[in-house]
Amino acid sequence: GRADGGVSNTEDFSSFNVMLEGGGVKALPGLEYHLAYIHQANGVDADSNEMGVAGFAAYPFNLGSGVQVTPMVELVRFENLGGVRGIDRDYNTVALSGEWRGWNAALSHTRRDTDSVGGGATRDRFYSLGLGYTFDFGLTADVGWKRARESGLETDTFGTLFTYTIKF
Repeated sequence: GRADGGVSNTEDFSSFNVMLEGGGVKALPGLEYHLAYIHQANGVDADSNEMGVAGFAAYPFNLGSGVQVTPMVELVRFENLGGVRGIDRDYNTVALSGEWRGWNAALSHTRRDTDSVGGGATRDRFYSLGLGYTFDFGLTADVGWKRARESGLETDTFGTLFTYTIKF
């Protein structure tokens, strides 16, 4: 209930998100984009409303011989993060994905900057790399690695993902 606190936990419609998503602009037919705004009203334990904006764009390039690469960028800004006045956070991400004859690959870098009034700033970094293959019978096998540098600590995560598509 409301007593649990947190932004958007207001039991009314004072919080909202608005997003514009699109693609296929006449001058750039492969362009995909979104723009978003979020307003989360303060709950019983927050001193301020949280507000955020986000922008994303991606554009695929066909390099010939079945090779396609897609650069992407996303910029996100939150003010009064978590309903706490004076804590602002930015996420800046650049990524590149590629496909060729059943193979897929992706790499990304995200910078997360948090600034707080009187509390200084933290600068965290996240890197990821993935590689996968889709077999003719519907199975896709992917492997991935992520390195996170948060508050002076560095961690590595490895993972695998297997998916099977059933067509009907």
